[in-house]
Amino acid sequence: MLFNLTLNNFSFDKSYKDFSLYSEFINKKIIKKDSVNLIYYKNSNLQKKIQQNIKKRDLNIQFSNFDFPFTISALNLFLLMIITFLIFFISLINIFRNKVEFINFSEEILKYYILKLSNIKYLPKNIYFNNSSWKYKPLWTYIAEKKGINIVVYFYSLSELEYKNNFDYKILQGHNSLCWNNYFSWNKEHSNYLKQISKVTPKIIEKKPFSLRDSDPSILNNFDFSNTIAIFDAAPYKKIFSDTFAMYSSEYRCYENVLSFLRDIDYLSNKYNLKIIYKTKKSNKRQISKFFLNHLKKLTDNPNFMLINDSISPKNYINKCLCSISYPFTSTAHFNEDKSKSIYYDPTGNIYLDDIGAHGINIINDKNKLDSFLYDIISK
Repeated sequence: MLFNLTLNNFSFDKSYKDFSLYSEFINKKIIKKDSVNLIYYKNSNLQKKIQQNIKKRDLNIQFSNFDFPFTISALNLFLLMIITFLIFFISLINIFRNKVEFINFSEEILKYYILKLSNIKYLPKNIYFNNSSWKYKPLWTYIAEKKGINIVVYFYSLSELEYKNNFDYKILQGHNSLCWNNYFSWNKEHSNYLKQISKVTPKIIEKKPFSLRDSDPSILNNFDFSNTIAIFDAAPYKKIFSDTFAMYSSEYRCYENVLSFLRDIDYLSNKYNLKIIYKTKKSNKRQISKFFLNHLKKLTDNPNFMLINDSISPKNYINKCLCSISYPFTSTAHFNEDKSKSIYYDPTGNIYLDDIGAHGINIINDKNKLDSFLYDIISK
């Protein structure tokens, strides 16, 4: 069972090859294609749209509006009705006592007892959470694990950590109280971080990067990658949009810094007569800075600067390129199988070289050092 996916996990465009996250699970031998797989998705209207799309692709997937499917015997159903009444009664008492903590948690308590009273035969064998919903481990998952259900957290991104600041690195809120027992990590450094922040001793299996989605990469069929740099930016949101995040990371990913990132690489690529294949983080014009888009057009006018669809997965081409240069700390850097050819480039010089957000990828924060890196790559 895949839990709490977002709309971005599904593809509606005809150019998309498949439901990529699902195929990633099959390729990594986490699930089997011929097995019945369940997806928890609350929005019923979008669920119908997704179902129609999946039916066309002949995928054996079912949907649930509840956190988990369940079947309860008549006796246990009667017990559940009594428990539901007690939860409701206690909630009323707490309203009069002005204690809302129990009321906020009452739904979780009810789900806990629903799963406890459910027939194990009809419950999922495996439930997979992702890093959109991992900061809080639901109460019902504890009884699920006691019933033998395997619950695992996987990651479709590694870019959620804050940047190290003033020689200090603060663990993100919620990361220092995690109690998940199982993870699929991307690499050794990611595994070490998960061990560091966990309140329990988790079982961690390294599964390499997960590709969230992938459209048809046929546009790249005749492209010569032998003299090409793959570059990946961060989303340079409009200031009015990025201010809502109220985080230092949104300040660092401003359009001025991202433009400096692109211009420095463009300058050096012209110096060494290299081509650039550039995949944007996001292409939503309502969110992305217009100033950035206007200046980007000047760069893409260069025939050696190729802008590709943001939905094409880097796994299709990154290992064919001379090297890859990513804006700190976009996840795409980890798709390069040769880590010596993948770097994070910080055009501001503000990112610390030992920032754990890099998860094992080398950081360069000086244009001259970037020049030396490219020269060494070409000389090999």
